Amino acid sequence: MSTPSPDPETPTGAPEETAVPILPAMDIPETLAFFGQLGFETETDDGGGYAFVRRGGIELHYAASPHLDPFSTAGMAFIRVRNVQAFYDEFRATGLWEPTARGPELEAELRDRLASGDSIARIGRPEDKPWRLKEFPVFDPSNNWLRFGQPLGR
Repeated sequence: MSTPSPDPETPTGAPEETAVPILPAMDIPETLAFFGQLGFETETDDGGGYAFVRRGGIELHYAASPHLDPFSTAGMAFIRVRNVQAFYDEFRATGLWEPTARGPELEAELRDRLASGDSIARIGRPEDKPWRLKEFPVFDPSNNWLRFGQPLGR
C-alpha cells in the first residue's frame, strides 16, 4: 500500500485529511445562535439551508431538517479537545442548561420544553469513562449529541 503524497496546498501544521460531520438542524438560525453563544464562528449558505460552525480545529456542518423529530432522529459526533474541563467550564458559564432529571423524567421535561417553545439544548457533567476518556455531552437545539472529550491522563 502506498502512502499518499502530501498536498502542497495544505498549510503547515494543518491536517491533510479530516472528517466533518453533517448534522440535522430543525432551525438553522437557532442552531447558529446556540453555537455563537458557545464561542463558535458561524455562517450559512446563501439559501440558509446549510450552516457551518467552527472553533479552532472543531468544525461541524448542519443541514436544514425542519421536520426532524429530535427524539427519534438526531446525530452524534465526538469532538477531541486538549482540555475538556476548560470547555465544560466555559460552556456552563454561558448559562447552558444542565438538567438534574434522568431517564423518563428527563424525556418528559424535554418534550414539555420543546412543546412550549423552549430550547432542549443542554450540557452534562464531565465524567471519566471506562474507554479511558474524560468527556461531557452537549446536546444542541435539535438534540444532536456532541461528546467533548480528551484521553485520561492528560
